[in-house]
Amino acid sequence: MIPENVATDVDEGRLVWTWLEDAGASTHTCVFQRAGYTTAVAMGKFLDVLAARLDEIRESFDAREQARVLSRGR
Repeated sequence: MIPENVATDVDEGRLVWTWLEDAGASTHTCVFQRAGYTTAVAMGKFLDVLAARLDEIRESFDAREQARVLSRGR
C-alpha cells in the first residue's frame, strides 16, 4: 500500500500499524490490514514470506552438509 491510498483509512481508524519488534528478524517487511476484515490475506502474505525464508535456511543447511560430507571423502 502506498501512503496516498491509506491516509484516509488511517485517519478514520480503519487501518492501523501494529509494530512487532523482533531484533533478530531476517525480513524487513510489513503488512497492513484494514480493521473489520479477515486476517486471511495478511496471514497468507506472512506465510509466503516465512516459507521463502525457511527454503533459504534449508538450502544453506543442505549446502553446508554436502560440503561437510564431501570433505570427509577426500
